[in-house]
Amino acid sequence: SFKIEAQFDASLETLARGARTATIVITDSTRPCPDHLLVEAIVGRLNNAGIPDDRITLLIAIGMHRGSTDAERLEKLGPELVRRCRVEDSAATDETLQVDFGVTPAGVPARVDRRAAEADLLISTGIVEPHQYAGFSGGWKTVGIGSAGSATISVLHGMAYLEHPRVRLAQTEENPFLE
Repeated sequence: SFKIEAQFDASLETLARGARTATIVITDSTRPCPDHLLVEAIVGRLNNAGIPDDRITLLIAIGMHRGSTDAERLEKLGPELVRRCRVEDSAATDETLQVDFGVTPAGVPARVDRRAAEADLLISTGIVEPHQYAGFSGGWKTVGIGSAGSATISVLHGMAYLEHPRVRLAQTEENPFLE
């Protein structure tokens, strides 16, 4: 069974203590999020916790969108973060860069980008707003869809989900896309 766990009672520095690596999954240029502000603050706190820049990956969750350009990375993150940290796009179509977690009880292949799945500490950013399928975007969706493998994305964007009566804007109760 799959379970998403979050810790809300600890500071980022506490969560990062002992971690050797961190991946921050950010939205791509199709999503308006002030990542240059958020990620700069997060990286600073990770540095304070002992994770150096060269062990921090900024993973752009492109899902099945096109790859990001250098100009988009600079605009999204600013030149300082692009210089300091490794910035890479997720790879939905490259199975060698994914971790296969099997299949969910609903039959969805659970594949996530290796750089997210294998990090000692995983963080995501994103704007939380109503989403036409997931109920709301941001948070889990940035990782679970944005850095998912194409098999996962294809099933979740297939007609069985898109036509389901509980897969709707701002719908979180019994939404199979969200589940």
